[in-house]
Amino acid sequence: MKRIILIGLAIVFLASVSFSQVWYPANQKTVGWDAVATLDDGSPIPAGETVRYQIYIVKEGQSKDTKINLGNTVNTQFLVTLPAEGKWFVGVQSERLDATGVLITQSQIVWSEDPAYCQNGETFGISFFRLPSQPKNLKPL
Repeated sequence: MKRIILIGLAIVFLASVSFSQVWYPANQKTVGWDAVATLDDGSPIPAGETVRYQIYIVKEGQSKDTKINLGNTVNTQFLVTLPAEGKWFVGVQSERLDATGVLITQSQIVWSEDPAYCQNGETFGISFFRLPSQPKNLKPL
């Protein structure tokens, strides 16, 4: 009986570890990703075309329809600046541009809460909460 209980506890512990999420407390955080060098069928991006990335954020618990576009970059990192207090997830979308810079097509947005798209399956978010004011007028009573 003890063995069954220990096995059950081990399974619960391992499951909780695999679904753990890291929250980075900051109002700004640089986020990076691997460069997109292929199309969805595995063939290389054609010569002369480029890849650009759109960066989004969405508050924890809100619909992805409420996402905020923070901008775009051709680099594989971006400084995310949160506009307000709360817990936020980061989304990145790749865009294929022709030789003149015109958008051809774009991927789905991948989010930092989805282990399938995070390094080592480790999901994350950024949390920002202002500090309370410091106490004043300390006195003995």
